[in-house]
This record gives sequence, C-alpha cells and structure tokens, in this order.
Amino acid sequence: MVCLAAEEIYFFEYIGRKIRIVADKEYFMAGRIGRVYERVQPLGFSMPHKSFVVNMIHVKNVKNQQIYMDNGMEVPLSQKKMKSWKEELTVYLAERLAEEVGK
Repeated sequence: MVCLAAEEIYFFEYIGRKIRIVADKEYFMAGRIGRVYERVQPLGFSMPHKSFVVNMIHVKNVKNQQIYMDNGMEVPLSQKKMKSWKEELTVYLAERLAEEVGK
C-alpha cells in the first residue's frame, strides 16, 4: 500500500488489465481507468485518451497527437478528443494563471 500526493503523479495508464501509476517510480493497481478518472478529476486530472488519465500540472507541451510531460515522457492524445482536450487544457491553464496572479 502506497499513498501518493496528487501532484506527485504524472499519469495513469490502463495497460494489461492493470492501471500503471507513473510518479517518480511506477506502481500498479487493479481497477478501471474510468473510475480512477472520476476520483482524480477534481484534483486537476484529465482523460486525453481512453487508456490514460494525466495530471494537467505536469503537461509541458502538446504537439499533434502527443502530450509531452515535464518528466520527459509522452502520452498519446486521441484524435477524437483532441479539440475538446486542448480546450480543457486552456481553461485549466487560465485558472492556474488567475490563481497565481491572485496570490
């Protein structure tokens, strides 16, 4: 059993009937990726692909159908979700900027 703070997690990936949690180390857990998304969405996570849930705070860049994380890893961006996900990222970044300015 491991307890991780939300900001420590880069992304979740559904792979081989398990969920891979990518932080400074990798962890695995049983479950459904959709359920993980429901639980972590209020903490700044988003679902750019049916097999991935990413922590928006760690998104460094987006180019074509690739999301570049600040740990150097890449996550695919579903073509079907590309437009709505980029809009979601823009809203997230605007809210973060407003929070920073308000401090």
